[in-house]
Amino acid sequence: MKQLFDYISIPLWREKIPNFRETDEIEEPRFDDGVESYKVVTNPSLMVYLPSAKRSTGQAVLIIPGGGYQAVVLEWEGSDIAKWLNANGIAAFVLKYRLPITANNIVRYKSPLQDAVRALRLIRKNAEAWRIDQRNIGVMGFSAGGHLASLLGTHYEDAHYEKT
Repeated sequence: MKQLFDYISIPLWREKIPNFRETDEIEEPRFDDGVESYKVVTNPSLMVYLPSAKRSTGQAVLIIPGGGYQAVVLEWEGSDIAKWLNANGIAAFVLKYRLPITANNIVRYKSPLQDAVRALRLIRKNAEAWRIDQRNIGVMGFSAGGHLASLLGTHYEDAHYEKT
């Protein structure tokens, strides 16, 4: 039986992750009060939620969950919102981004924005395949994710990494 809200998770980076060094930190989900979150992200990714072709409006939203830059809270501030958007015909993309508090960063403040820029570029690159109008992609964030969304809006064109 098909789930109502299927999604796929794709890695943000095909090869080398910029501004990243190997450490002994382990990425694993936490379930505080049943809510999935991550305190360490070593494999930034994008959770892709697409509405059915019949419902699709061509609109999309990149969702950046919060967590005070101490965690990425994927349910309340990510997948729950994505499911609501899908029910309204809007494609949704939940970003699991690297946190500046972890030792795997070379320059701590750069990693979250690098991941957000890469996510938006991936959405634009795959817009046709995902039935999205490139002129109708929005960004929203919660708490620290809201801060990161505003940085994405004001610093998108800055050179954050070599384009791949």
